[in-house]
Amino acid sequence: MLPILIAVLGIALTTMALPRFWAAGHRLPANSVLDSLSNDHSVDGPLLRRAEQALISSLGIRDQGSALDDLARINLHQALQENLDSPLGAAWLTAAGKHQRQALAKSPANAFGWLRLSHIALLQDGVSQARQSSAVAALMAARAQSPNYKALLWQQLDFAFLLWPSLTPEERKQMRHQVETAAEISNWSLVRLAIARHTAAGVRETLASRPKLLADFDKVYLRLIKPRS
Repeated sequence: MLPILIAVLGIALTTMALPRFWAAGHRLPANSVLDSLSNDHSVDGPLLRRAEQALISSLGIRDQGSALDDLARINLHQALQENLDSPLGAAWLTAAGKHQRQALAKSPANAFGWLRLSHIALLQDGVSQARQSSAVAALMAARAQSPNYKALLWQQLDFAFLLWPSLTPEERKQMRHQVETAAEISNWSLVRLAIARHTAAGVRETLASRPKLLADFDKVYLRLIKPRS
């Protein structure tokens, strides 16, 4: 009797595992494309399309949040290769938002996914509609999920500075840790980003409780904006 039970259990476990293996096999063409994107390598349209189809095929076998997240990433790159005002560019951007929201519904702790959703919302609706769209809310969700994750620090700050006029005083206060951490890691990088996003005044206000960091920021800021003779 015991051997029969063991055999039945083995068959059941194998049957349950098969969709996972099939889905992983179907998404293989997408993996190399995603690796290239992670390494900031350019990927042409046909390869992006192949990766998209591979992920759609994988999702047809097994619905996974990670595959949806990757599909949103591919769709966003497809949109960025097009004119965003064109029907095709707008369609890919809409698909990216749809798949990213589906992925986050399954895995809400994905800080990268929330930041991507903020990016998509900005591309669709612009900075002026950042509060009405999901741009601000998604940025703050990314920050809430990974407040100390240095791999996301500069992206979070870039988006925060871009959206600074739309952030409430409380939301700006929540970004204080990121600003202070950036000042400690690379004051020069922080100053350059603040200059590029026209948020030097906001950074100075945020660093007011850290006199040494504020003094260092001002020193570099004045050096960078000093006219050349």
